[in-house]
Amino acid sequence: MVPVKARTPRSDLLLGLLIIAPPVLATLVGGLVRPYSATASVGPPLAGPSAAHLLGTDTLGRDVLSRLLLGGRSLLLVTLLAVLAAQVFAVLLGVLAGWLGRYGARALLGLLDVVLAVPAVVVLAAAASAVGAGGAAVFVAIVVVLVPTTARVVYMSTRTLVAEPFVEAAVLCGTPTRRILTRELLPNLWTIIVAGAGSRVVESVFVISAAGFLGFGPQPPSPDWGQMISENSAGVALAPWSVLAPALAITMLAIGVTLLSDACVARLDQTTRAGRPARSAHADTDRADRA
Repeated sequence: MVPVKARTPRSDLLLGLLIIAPPVLATLVGGLVRPYSATASVGPPLAGPSAAHLLGTDTLGRDVLSRLLLGGRSLLLVTLLAVLAAQVFAVLLGVLAGWLGRYGARALLGLLDVVLAVPAVVVLAAAASAVGAGGAAVFVAIVVVLVPTTARVVYMSTRTLVAEPFVEAAVLCGTPTRRILTRELLPNLWTIIVAGAGSRVVESVFVISAAGFLGFGPQPPSPDWGQMISENSAGVALAPWSVLAPALAITMLAIGVTLLSDACVARLDQTTRAGRPARSAHADTDRADRA
């Protein structure tokens, strides 16, 4: 029996890059290499793959490959911007709530719990009603959906760190609060932040895809992977690639991001164990300065 090798950060990194490269490269260079217009009818509806149309055509006779190459632009852009905004906002809320303590954070966490209880579809519908269907609505919805979970995780980790001796020593030494937050707490939260970012990216990809499927995302005739699945689901038996191709692209993107996130987290853990723990370095410096 052939032994199965254990996963390593390097193997996760290489495999993640290999899986995520096709959808990302297709999105980046799709506008330069697409064979046809992504919005014009160029053949019979629901035609199968051929030399003229490598992935066939959709229900309106548009080239599936051309729409696939352009359909990921809004997904990637909104994902990156929304996850970045959500992570920054959530980390700020979580660290401040953790620093303020149980009573100071009670109202904030209660509000986050209320938001967390609202389904993502309801948030999408509310955002689309407020600002109109499209990228802006999806961006707002993703930020609202992602912030509570990350903020709660950061809050719990911050509360644990606040009770550590190196933070208590910094407080007793009179270290300014801003320096404690930026030099003592945040460096020890990087692993959690990176791991959370990977999970939030995957969650964002599925929310954006669902938004396109439900009609809350980019509006026709603009190409969008989620919208492609919705538009062509009725003709999947005749032209399966019109649905399978965007679904495969979304799946590859999610799996690739997950593997890359795992690799980064494992690498951070290895670095922390190999070197001097970050949590004691600045506290030692402050004590030396006071002495």
